[in-house]
Amino acid sequence: GGAARALSRGMGLADSLSWNPHKMMGAPLQCSVFLTRRLGDGTGLREMNGCQATYCFQEDKNFPEEDMGDMTLHCSRRADSFKLWLLWKAVGDAGMAHRVDSAVELSRSFTALIMDKARLKDIGIQGSFVVWRNQAPFYCNVCFYYVPPALAGLEGGAPFWELGKEDERARRISRVAPYIKNRMQRSGAGGMMGFCGQHNHFRLVIASPIGLSEDDMIRLVRDIDAEGKGYTEQ
Repeated sequence: GGAARALSRGMGLADSLSWNPHKMMGAPLQCSVFLTRRLGDGTGLREMNGCQATYCFQEDKNFPEEDMGDMTLHCSRRADSFKLWLLWKAVGDAGMAHRVDSAVELSRSFTALIMDKARLKDIGIQGSFVVWRNQAPFYCNVCFYYVPPALAGLEGGAPFWELGKEDERARRISRVAPYIKNRMQRSGAGGMMGFCGQHNHFRLVIASPIGLSEDDMIRLVRDIDAEGKGYTEQ
């Protein structure tokens, strides 16, 4: 698609690559593709993946050279590729591109929202958000900190991601994300916390945009603030 095209530039020069449609395209788990220029007669793939299990692969059957089972990681799970074929037939090239573009656009709109302090104030957000390195996401992962009102003073000084693990500010901000995640999970709102560098923080992953809209991004921001604005240090 257009939104992510720049990220795939030069991909055609690679010797091999892997693709996981279950992560971005909405295909059911699991559905992965491995592409290589060195297929040839399959000798290399057999050397990497084959177990030469005699109960499965006999040399005295018809056309043993066409049996791809010993060339793959999953052997009999090659039928997983049928899910990708069905998906592609159902939505077509345009539909596949739209899913990727939508995911990228949602991640960017979410980032723009949490970086816009005036807009956050307009929708009633009391805490503040700090995007990792203050930059837009390259793809569909958005890493950010939530700073509750009780810790507003922590934003002064060096950025969180530059702090050492034992830094007092780092220890204090690292307690916030687990607290909010726990409350969101218990309330049914959900929550995802990533670990990047040395500090706990939130990591939003738009793995599949099906059924999602900007309203969902706003609701997520409100849910985080609802659980985090009352945070106090014990």
